[in-house]
Amino acid sequence: MNRQIKVPTGTTKKQTRLLLIEADHEMFARIILLLEESAPRQYALDWAATFKFGLSLLRRNQYDLVLVRNRFGFHAGPDLIKAMRDTGIQIPAILLTEDDKSEYIDHSEFGIWDCLDTRRLDGALLIHSIRDATANVQHQHSPAQLPAEAR
Repeated sequence: MNRQIKVPTGTTKKQTRLLLIEADHEMFARIILLLEESAPRQYALDWAATFKFGLSLLRRNQYDLVLVRNRFGFHAGPDLIKAMRDTGIQIPAILLTEDDKSEYIDHSEFGIWDCLDTRRLDGALLIHSIRDATANVQHQHSPAQLPAEAR
């Protein structure tokens, strides 16, 4: 299933743009529900059901953060994150896992901001992780962090 689904928002406030790369439509629906219950209209979520389609959407450079399932199809989430890093895409990535084995993943090697266990995932945890990741990127690129000649 290669399609992009946008969640309607109805607001003019700048939203954080998220991409979920996940084969399971039920997880997509769950993420939408968690975002809308916890932070209505603050996030725009797109969905890609395959590795290839997700990477092609990321190359458009329209997203603030990507959520990637640890395992989907024949691919692993860290492989997709590594592929996006190899093509120069540096947005924060949050890995969605199915268990507590995220400690076995070398976060720094793949540039993973956070790992969230989907069995324990709730709106507050999801929003907290997204806000931390995007705030860290904004802080790194704020004028105060740039050398004087770059300001």
